[in-house]
Amino acid sequence: MYNIWILEELETRLSQTAGKSVRAFTHSIEVLMTHTGTLNRMDKNVRRSFVKCNQWKTDWRYDPDNGTEEECEAFVRAVETPGRFFDRNM
Repeated sequence: MYNIWILEELETRLSQTAGKSVRAFTHSIEVLMTHTGTLNRMDKNVRRSFVKCNQWKTDWRYDPDNGTEEECEAFVRAVETPGRFFDRNM
């Protein structure tokens, strides 16, 4: 969207656009999506996959036995849809 690859520059651009201080250093993609206007452009399929992505359990990173193979496969499949959306829209 802004063709910016450095968070400091993104933070500056978002702050200028919003007319107020905006923090880009966050783990919340929803914050960045809100500031870039992409949150409202998600269709139902992308939203459904995005919700599935948000069901990630931190424990899976450290102990994959906490998730079933089906849960892990569903998560990986779900990540692909919003990932393509982000590539095209952010």
